[in-house]
Amino acid sequence: MTASTLWRSVLGTLCAAAVSILAACDGQLSLAGTFSFCLECHQAALRFYPLIAIVANPDRATIVPGGPPAISQITVVYPYDHDAGPAPDGGPNKVFVFLVFGHVPLDPLLKPGVTINSTRLTGGVRGTVNLCASDQVPAELLASSWTGKWACERYQITVSADETATEVGTIVLSAQFGPHNVIERLGEFHVTLQLPPGPPVPGFQVAVGGPNAPRLYAVSGQIPITITRSGGFDGPVTLAFDGLASGILGTISPNPAGPNDSPVLRLDLPARYGAGGSPALQVTGTVDGLTPRSVNFAPYIDGLFLLSLTPATAALDARAPVDIEVNLDFLRGPFALNGPGQIDLSIAGLPDGFNAEFLPNASPTATGPTSQLTRTLRITSTDGRPGSGTFQVRATAAGLADVMTVHPYVEARLTLTVTPGFLWEFLGQSLSHTLSPNDTIGIARQANDFAAVAWLEGRPGVRKVYLRRFDGTTFASSPPGAANGLVAPAGDIGEASFALASGDVAQVGFTYNDGAGLAVGSAGAAWSTRDAGAVITGQARSPRIAVGAGDALTLSYLVQAIAPATESELFVRRLIPGGLFTPLAGPNPNGSLNRDASGRVLLGASALALRADASPVVAWLEQPSDPALPAGLWLRSWSGGAWGGAIAVPAGRTPVPAAVQLVVEPAGTVLVAWLEGSPERLMVARVDLASGHWTALTNTGSGDGSLNISSGEPARDVSLAVDARGRVVVAWTEGGLKPELWVKRQKPDTTWELLGSSVDGLGEALKNPRIVSDSNGRLYVGYTRFYLGANPSTPGTPDTDISVVRWVFD
Repeated sequence: MTASTLWRSVLGTLCAAAVSILAACDGQLSLAGTFSFCLECHQAALRFYPLIAIVANPDRATIVPGGPPAISQITVVYPYDHDAGPAPDGGPNKVFVFLVFGHVPLDPLLKPGVTINSTRLTGGVRGTVNLCASDQVPAELLASSWTGKWACERYQITVSADETATEVGTIVLSAQFGPHNVIERLGEFHVTLQLPPGPPVPGFQVAVGGPNAPRLYAVSGQIPITITRSGGFDGPVTLAFDGLASGILGTISPNPAGPNDSPVLRLDLPARYGAGGSPALQVTGTVDGLTPRSVNFAPYIDGLFLLSLTPATAALDARAPVDIEVNLDFLRGPFALNGPGQIDLSIAGLPDGFNAEFLPNASPTATGPTSQLTRTLRITSTDGRPGSGTFQVRATAAGLADVMTVHPYVEARLTLTVTPGFLWEFLGQSLSHTLSPNDTIGIARQANDFAAVAWLEGRPGVRKVYLRRFDGTTFASSPPGAANGLVAPAGDIGEASFALASGDVAQVGFTYNDGAGLAVGSAGAAWSTRDAGAVITGQARSPRIAVGAGDALTLSYLVQAIAPATESELFVRRLIPGGLFTPLAGPNPNGSLNRDASGRVLLGASALALRADASPVVAWLEQPSDPALPAGLWLRSWSGGAWGGAIAVPAGRTPVPAAVQLVVEPAGTVLVAWLEGSPERLMVARVDLASGHWTALTNTGSGDGSLNISSGEPARDVSLAVDARGRVVVAWTEGGLKPELWVKRQKPDTTWELLGSSVDGLGEALKNPRIVSDSNGRLYVGYTRFYLGANPSTPGTPDTDISVVRWVFD
């Protein structure tokens, strides 16, 4: 039986036995939750108070771990007057008695290895009372003015400890009178644990109170502090409060306390502080080089009702709120009979970065008798950044009238932390229609300022492109329905790229029929497809689509020779009025943009962007015809009706075949992101096209100027963007078998900050991030997650899914 269970068991039986001593007042709880204060009852309770005793026999015991238990016979003695007749001093002849069983301190008795059992020996049946034998009534009660009978309730308390126990405290019995909350410790059963002797170890213990220490109610009082030194330690101990509930002032003197000092803590309490909130009522002693010691002194502060929080410590992230149970226990005072009436719940001292609200079930009013109420407090993080803090939860008995001006209340302290690594808000998970291979192909901002995400879904032979649009609450299919994906005119879709035009018209450039065709799909009420021009010299690969001013639609793509498959060339086409795609011919005889006519553009390593006037810019990774030479990263810009010369991107190490990213900034400068070296390092640079001047964005905090999180893991997939405030943002995956997704943003001082930690954090491998900003700088990232331990090296086509997260913090 736990201490809490024991407390409730004994309390319930004692209260039942005391029902025959009935109050003569007519106090009641109205529907509005107001308790009518009974001054006559209050005066009678105070007169009745000296006529109760709690006797423990024996009153102390010593046990050893694993040895025989300590047993005590507990007798509760109180006046019993079943017959009508005058009470002492001529007051009302019946008064309610609320008997409470508790223990001090709480924590030691709740430690593993300690067991407490309670057995009722007499009484306990409602309507019957066990009268005392003459030798059971203490002499001081027999000498009182009471001439009626005495009632006795007897219990047997057993405390045992197994070999794991290290500490046993004191069991305390109390009595409480209603309707006024007068509480007094009237009897104790002390149990100590005798441990085997060991070598002396310097140390100390801190205790508060003792058998004769007063219990505080209001407005102020003092409690002695005892410091027990051991193992040869005889130095001073510094004492401090480990937090106090709001409104309580505390001092400790003398402090530090030497071996001959008798320190005392003084508390100044609010006029009607109702106790509760024991985690905030501790004294901690510290000595350099020794283990700090803390003691809870809340049991020495009495109250009307109890307040507890479950859990008392909350760890938050930005994905979901945390709900805290606020438990109000009314097993004391007038609430035990009349119900709590109106209880006002409030919070104080909420740290910056957190929101807290009581859910609708937190009704401030409860009518009728009840022993406990549970309400829900919801906590959320407002900025998602790592941190911690504490605040107070208060319950005020607003429905209990008082002769004073302040309603009684209780408080408890809640400790909050925000966990790093889970700071991104999940907007959509499992967005794909089927459990199959899926691949994110793009994300874009809609006119409603929310994101739309597109992906390629299905196994080879049945692949379609799907689009979902976010409305602020959910992601809806567009066009709706799992059957309404974009399909190829013939054969199967191979690769695809996504952009949004004005009116939120989706544009998807894709290859099909093993690269035999290149087309553009547009999504309105349904998908429509237009041919982008036949590919007659090879297989189309790596399509990229961009939409600019005036809905200028541009496609870049590679043409790979069918046999031998060692050549690939970069081409660009633009949609002109009339619905035809016309080539923007490059400098090579066949119109390709390769730096060298004999060079080979590496598959998947090209990018397309449009300038403010819709002129295209392309970047690509090209392998020279001599395989002994390293690949180079190049850039060209269309201007004045022709392509400019190939501009070398200043890679410090050999670029690797992977995603190249390209973005045109509002000022007209161009950003390029690429991977180089081994393990692959993520690099970003800026070029001014007018001057040809490059600036490497290497102020990353990394010795090699890369944006990687680690020095030993390779970067993989990359996405580059500029947010609404002109800040460069890059998302990428990094890692071996289980790549994680990271996002960094460049600050005005040109350094890079990591946004949160790993974006997903759910343990599966991730790939193909696509990032976009809304008009306020909020970031949306769509990406692909592998299922059930699969990873990029898994053979075949492992199942994946599509997710979207959002970052809303500056």
